[in-house]
Amino acid sequence: MQQELLQTIEDLIGLAKKMRARIDSLEKDNENLQESVFKYIALLDQQKEESTLIEQHELAKQLVASSKLEKNKLKKDLDKYIAIINKCIATIEVKL
Repeated sequence: MQQELLQTIEDLIGLAKKMRARIDSLEKDNENLQESVFKYIALLDQQKEESTLIEQHELAKQLVASSKLEKNKLKKDLDKYIAIINKCIATIEVKL
């Protein structure tokens, strides 16, 4: 009886050691996974920031292109008005 009790205690101690080793292993795996998750989060944040910069750059390019088109249109309109004014001046000079 006493021998059986000692054997049971030894078995329980062995199980406890195995469980402790398993817990230690799981805790280490958990730490590694948490570290990986934090790295991925940092990477996602960086990619989001880069994506935002790219979007801003593209928007700036579109604005520059748009302003160039607008500038060209305004120049054509101005040239047209200058031509009209010149015609008006020429007409006035002819009548004088």
